[in-house]
Amino acid sequence: MTSFQDKRSAFEPPASPGTPAPSPHGSPADSPSAPASPDSEAAVPHTTAAMPLRSAAEIDLQKFNQLVGDWAGKPVDDLTRLFIKQVILDDQTTVDSETIKVPGFIGITDAVEVQNANGQTVSGHEDIAQFLERDGLYICTYQWHKERYGVPLDLRQPLEKEIFTEAFIKNEGHHSGAVVPAQRKDQTGKLIQSYATYNEPDSYHGGLYGSDGYVAVAQRLVFPEFVTPQQARGYTDSIVCWMGLLNPFTQFPSDYNGGDPTRVSNRAALTEILRNGLLAALGDAGRSPSSKILPT
Repeated sequence: MTSFQDKRSAFEPPASPGTPAPSPHGSPADSPSAPASPDSEAAVPHTTAAMPLRSAAEIDLQKFNQLVGDWAGKPVDDLTRLFIKQVILDDQTTVDSETIKVPGFIGITDAVEVQNANGQTVSGHEDIAQFLERDGLYICTYQWHKERYGVPLDLRQPLEKEIFTEAFIKNEGHHSGAVVPAQRKDQTGKLIQSYATYNEPDSYHGGLYGSDGYVAVAQRLVFPEFVTPQQARGYTDSIVCWMGLLNPFTQFPSDYNGGDPTRVSNRAALTEILRNGLLAALGDAGRSPSSKILPT
């Protein structure tokens, strides 16, 4: 299952003092958020009226709880509270904090067709394909909110290091991957719009997008209004192409929980990894993009 949230564009200027902040509701990463003028012809469409975004009330909780992620937590009895953390500050003070705000959910499966809760055969790819057609790319992060649902964080005593890191610092974000547009054949041999995933290299998670019970929060890029839909799609298509080129040559770090010192954080580092990636693709074994630097 995926929820959507908008990710601000790298070149979208920050709000100036006195300017209303952008809406926290996102876009299709299972939480799409609308820009100031969603109906502008020059802007990438951000409305969700025609998109298959479902409310928490539409999700079959019995089926949802049957799907197990990394471990079986408490059954979810209120999906609207999935991303709410209950924090106990002291004997008199307990705070409910909504750590991620999503406007809705979609379902996504490895199989092209699956049985829904009513026993009907439905597409496991159609929903995400519609969002990808609109937005071109999503960064999805597996969340452990489902696994730790209903477990309060008690600050009256020191938290375990793992809980502090995962629940507070990472906000239950376990692993990120990209979901990109693709085509594949259905059971009849017909070519359909679908999706593919770029996970971490070296077959982490088998190259798939996690187990059936994973809940991911998806984020899209939000562009300024002067960027046309065609320009925005060209930008995301360029990202997808570079990811496809670099993924086979990028080595998985030995420590990916903060101990990996390599990163791409400026133009010079970006130029280096792209240059090394091209050389590696051309057969220069000594120019693996991770020989000096890894993207993060």
